[in-house]
Amino acid sequence: VMASFFSPIQNLFNSAPTRKVEYSDYSPLLKAIGSNHADAVATARASYFDLNTPSTGGELPLAYAVRERKDEAVVLELLNAGANPLQKDDQNMSALDYAMDHALRSHDDRMVTLLMSRFVEQDMESIKAQLSSAH
Repeated sequence: VMASFFSPIQNLFNSAPTRKVEYSDYSPLLKAIGSNHADAVATARASYFDLNTPSTGGELPLAYAVRERKDEAVVLELLNAGANPLQKDDQNMSALDYAMDHALRSHDDRMVTLLMSRFVEQDMESIKAQLSSAH
């Protein structure tokens, strides 16, 4: 059910042109995300062309931030810069996958709400109901 819901959104992101940039897992951007300071992320991300291209180690900045439960301001900074919450990392997981996994285990859906607000603000209650019925 969820896959068909996201298909049109994913198709939009898949059709967008990307500029490949190689960077390591020890890049200034991933270090800034690790520091959990949105202003450091804003400064570091300015040097990257595409936040949806994985690092040489397979990390995606947004997926990393969500998986490591960084501050919502850090995640918002990445979203505002164009990071795709549906882009899969080398573990075949997206930022939304990590957020939903955390929400199901902790009953804390704030990150899911933040990520989904980019796509379907009018359907937020429906998504929360799906999460509630899953556990």
